[in-house]
Amino acid sequence: MFIAIEGIDGCGKSTQVANLSATFQSHNIPYWATREPGGGGSLGLLARNALKEMEDIDKLSELFLVMAARKEHVDKEILPSLKKNKMVICDRFFHSSFAYYNYRSQNTNDIDMITNLHNLATNGLMPDFSFFLDLDPQIVLNSRLTSRTKVDKYDSMTLPEMYRLRDSFLNIVSQTPGSVVINCVDGETQLSPMEITDIILSHLKIRPTSPSEIK
Repeated sequence: MFIAIEGIDGCGKSTQVANLSATFQSHNIPYWATREPGGGGSLGLLARNALKEMEDIDKLSELFLVMAARKEHVDKEILPSLKKNKMVICDRFFHSSFAYYNYRSQNTNDIDMITNLHNLATNGLMPDFSFFLDLDPQIVLNSRLTSRTKVDKYDSMTLPEMYRLRDSFLNIVSQTPGSVVINCVDGETQLSPMEITDIILSHLKIRPTSPSEIK
């Protein structure tokens, strides 16, 4: 099974990948945890550094770079892991490609172009489940101001930009099968990381792991 964890920066994706990895390990479920960009080899690392540090790269060049890295990632890590019947957990995949491109253009035709490029790079591979962690950008921004010391260009996004990014995620989530929105706030209470993990596990039909088992 192929699982993607999606969301705006600072929503808790990395924590969920770590929690799911610990749960699979405790249940003796073979898994492979990875991320985009950055997984797969040299192209992934090149793309990750370029996207975070290069201020003057245009959005189409960014997209081509991401897709080139994705092809390497799928060929070298994701498909081999799936063929070994491992659970693959990926921090970002298709939804992020669309959202980070679309929030700047707001063009309704973006999905066709990005889907075509994605299919060319992956031979049409899509996650069985894409979990979008929906957290109000204002909460993310407040947390970021107090917790992050190193700032890249995505950490410097304005609040209106973050809301447009969230809207782009919700747009693509509504159009792709296997997408699940997890509201990270219940009423006025923000869900704990383990509560979010349990929601994901319920969709995967895997018994939750007690907090004491998460090391």
